[in-house]
Amino acid sequence: MVAEGNVGITALRSRHAIGQTNSPWMDAYERDKKGKRDLELLREGPDETQIQQLELQVEQAEISLTQARADLASAHLVAPFDGIVSEVNLQAGTPAPTMALPAVRLLDDSALYVDLTIDEIDIGLIDVGQQVVLTLDAYPDAELAGEVQRIGILPDVATGVIAFPVRVAAEGGPEGVAIRDGMTASAVITTGAIDDVVLIPNWAIRTVQDTGEVIAYCYCMDGGNPQRVALELGASGESWTVVVSGIEAGATVALVSEDVNLFDIAGPPPGTRN
Repeated sequence: MVAEGNVGITALRSRHAIGQTNSPWMDAYERDKKGKRDLELLREGPDETQIQQLELQVEQAEISLTQARADLASAHLVAPFDGIVSEVNLQAGTPAPTMALPAVRLLDDSALYVDLTIDEIDIGLIDVGQQVVLTLDAYPDAELAGEVQRIGILPDVATGVIAFPVRVAAEGGPEGVAIRDGMTASAVITTGAIDDVVLIPNWAIRTVQDTGEVIAYCYCMDGGNPQRVALELGASGESWTVVVSGIEAGATVALVSEDVNLFDIAGPPPGTRN
């Protein structure tokens, strides 16, 4: 019985040893078969289905590469022009700002301009190319030359008054004037020029209505006494008015008080007799 047991144990060990020997041999055999099969496929060439699959894989790889390049490009901020960085709203480790707030604010210091608001009454006198004299509140004694660059089409009615935006291109200021973004400026736009005319100050002009017609006049000094003189007026500005006829250059005008009868202006009250 002992001998038979030893025989059985020996047989089991033999089969186990044979199995361990056969396992590497079987692996090598399978690899050999696969290698021969792959070699035959290479010799035969790929079929149409394999080619399409490979082409789809290439297209997917190209799409992934393009997307990766786009993601990389969007991670970089590139300024569209040269200028000065005036504000940075990005901080490391915090979410990016919303659309209402720019990541970086860049000032274009290559050109200066002033935005004006012109009332609808005067906008018809404004045209592109007109010369402008600009004065900054910060430097009231310095004047800057400018030119009307563009006129807005749509009005601004935020304040209840119809006005149109006008942009004036400004030249650099004189030495010692440091122009900064957001400064307040006043502008005088030349809408026309009249040469060799007689001007009278507006405070000296009087008007009276006669038979539905408005008559202008003033008082001129004649021999030390003010004399009433009828005027024919032309173009008028804020302080001066052109005199077409009535007085000559060099005449002295005076401010004379007048006694005015209200009945002469508005007529007698209703129901009364003259």
